[in-house]
Amino acid sequence: MKHFCPATLLLSAWIWLLAGLSAKAESRDEQQLRETRACSECNLRGVRLREAYLQRADLREADLREADLRGANLQQAELQNADLRNADLRDADLRGANLTGADLTGANLTRTRLEEAIVDPRWMQVAQILNDPNAIDRSNLEITSLEGANLNHANLSNLPLDHVCLAGANLSGANLRNTPLNGADLRGANLFAADLRPTGNQAESGNQAESLPGSEAATPSPCLELQASSLCPGESSPGESSPGELSQPDATSPEPIDRDRPAALTCANLQEANLSQALLSGLLLDRADLSGANLAGADLSGSNLTGANLENANLRNTNLNQTNLTDAVLTDANLRSAAFGEGTVLNNVNLRSIDLSETDLRGINLSGANLSNMNLRESNLSGLDLSNANLSRANLQGANLGSANLSSANLSRANLRNANLQNANLSNLNLAGADLRAANLQGAMLSGVRLENTNFCGAIMPDGRERLC
Repeated sequence: MKHFCPATLLLSAWIWLLAGLSAKAESRDEQQLRETRACSECNLRGVRLREAYLQRADLREADLREADLRGANLQQAELQNADLRNADLRDADLRGANLTGADLTGANLTRTRLEEAIVDPRWMQVAQILNDPNAIDRSNLEITSLEGANLNHANLSNLPLDHVCLAGANLSGANLRNTPLNGADLRGANLFAADLRPTGNQAESGNQAESLPGSEAATPSPCLELQASSLCPGESSPGESSPGELSQPDATSPEPIDRDRPAALTCANLQEANLSQALLSGLLLDRADLSGANLAGADLSGSNLTGANLENANLRNTNLNQTNLTDAVLTDANLRSAAFGEGTVLNNVNLRSIDLSETDLRGINLSGANLSNMNLRESNLSGLDLSNANLSRANLQGANLGSANLSSANLSRANLRNANLQNANLSNLNLAGADLRAANLQGAMLSGVRLENTNFCGAIMPDGRERLC
């Protein structure tokens, strides 16, 4: 027989009572709004008010987060300081409403009417972009901030978004083709499946290798200037005269970014941005900050990432064919199953401790590269030039190194169990302490090799014979 503590029963009763009172309070707020159209400071979070008649309603400082207000009549409503974050305002009528101080971060403003409403210009611009993109004069449009805007699947092609604060914006599925994004602040932005590809001649110019060395020819102004002019409202930099405002280049500054170069993200701040499956081929991303960004499945083929910061970035299954990664920082990046190609440039890249397991690396020149401690398990390295490379303690278990050039490379204490080394050039190789159990070395050139404490148990040797354990 179970015994219940009286204190536990009393506590449970209080919890049930408080939960019931809270539910009743919320229902009373909703009922009050429907009956009187006056509910300032009410808790209406997540409430369903689809097609509700709320003309001239008093909703000052009301909590309307995640509220369903699709098709609601909110003409001339009082919504000062209301919290409308992530609210669904599709087809809602807010003509003449007072939205002073209202927070519409993440709100869906598709087909929302805001004529004559008192609202932050940012939200008015979002509504205009979403609802009548063809009527926008894109050549004269001035945008300073779209921070937190919900621009899901919006047509942003050719919009002047360079130096614009887009931090936390939802740009998933957005059309950003030919959109200048130089110096834009995209920290935490969601660019899932967004299309940022350049078109026509711009795509070709962003692809040409001859314009890449040092990336000076591809970037008309230095990173410091770009970063200084991409601050989001509320941020400041040393010496800034008016905090919270975007700084403007002075008369002595270099010439401004050329807006005829669309889809350039030189020096852009994309920290922790969600760019998974985004189409980013042929872009100028040199010196961009992509640390912690999710680029899984993205297409970066032909893009220039010279000097880019990709620390802790997720590049799994990413297309890096013909991508220029010269001087890029890839510390702790996930490159598992990424697609490389002959034109992929990894000059001066420190790949130490990187996960490249199950990755096809054929065609890349890794001569002299630092690949120590790298996870290359079951990767395809056949035919690669790995001469003088440092692969000490690397995990190459099950890797395909057939016909690879490993002359003078350092493979000390490397894991090469079950690896394919057929016809590989292993001359002057350091294999001290390496594990080659069950590896296949048939036809390999094995001369001048250091073999102290090397384990060949069960391996197929160059003469085709199996080494007994």
